[in-house]
Amino acid sequence: MEISEKETVLIVDDDSINLFLAKKMLGKMYTVDCAESGRQALRYLKSHIPVLILMDIQMPEMDGFETVERIKADQRLKDIPVIFLTADRNPGTEKKCFDIGAVDYVPKPFVPDVLISRVGRSIELEKHRKHLEEMVEDRTAELLEALRVKSDFLTNMSHGIRTPLNGVLGMAEMALREDMTPAARECIHQIRGSGKKLLVMINDILDYSDIEKGKIKITPDVYDTAALAEDITDTVSGSMGNKKLEFVTDISPEIPRWLTGDCERVKQIMINLLDNAVKFTEHGQIGLKLYCVPGEGDSIVLKGEVSDTGEGIREEDIPR
Repeated sequence: MEISEKETVLIVDDDSINLFLAKKMLGKMYTVDCAESGRQALRYLKSHIPVLILMDIQMPEMDGFETVERIKADQRLKDIPVIFLTADRNPGTEKKCFDIGAVDYVPKPFVPDVLISRVGRSIELEKHRKHLEEMVEDRTAELLEALRVKSDFLTNMSHGIRTPLNGVLGMAEMALREDMTPAARECIHQIRGSGKKLLVMINDILDYSDIEKGKIKITPDVYDTAALAEDITDTVSGSMGNKKLEFVTDISPEIPRWLTGDCERVKQIMINLLDNAVKFTEHGQIGLKLYCVPGEGDSIVLKGEVSDTGEGIREEDIPR
């Protein structure tokens, strides 16, 4: 028959009689090691890790409080549960025990059943805590792996769709340069607008994936503000579908033709705001106003405002 190794409990007390009694009470269930001072306990802990420490408070040179503070400051030892032992019945002493990090407090003289029960309970609670931590770590690792797989799938899928979509948009641009009937031109405009809308959605998916990975970034570059306004207009016009809405734009002539910034982010934000306006407006107008204000130094700041004739946010939802 295999005999399991006993768990080790460390008792720290400068009174040899208390050491003898505690060892006698716990010896049948645990391997009991003893230290007669705080310094001796710290030397012992350099090479041993007990499952629990019983710590006397009143000891010469280094009392139990200081000893436990040093133990809790050590990353290797800080999780060992500590039960304080003392004849001091002052409520302030008991509070200090728990403030320092003890899991329990046993008054002297020892009552055998009480000491055995509290030691056993504290050890079981620590085992349960460690088990829960391991479960959380394992589950967290599983969730992170699932998140990585999902993010990789979204990234690969989005990149795969973007390539042929860019081809469709390119062909639509070329077709618009040809002579055709007004009806055909309107169809091509719808194709281009819907394609740009789909491209925005794909970029949103990629951004969502990057946000989950903590890799979202701003990429400043020189961009054409006229082309930006045209792209926004085309995309939002395609989103209106059969709704009886008028899209009104107010583009300030003071906006420079060329600006430096992340054009895709600006476009993404404005289109998302306008799409919300379209979604919650059944009739009337959707408005976009673009203008600029002075920034720091010689720079300017491009600003955009979106308006609509929809019902708006309910008054009771505004605080949210």
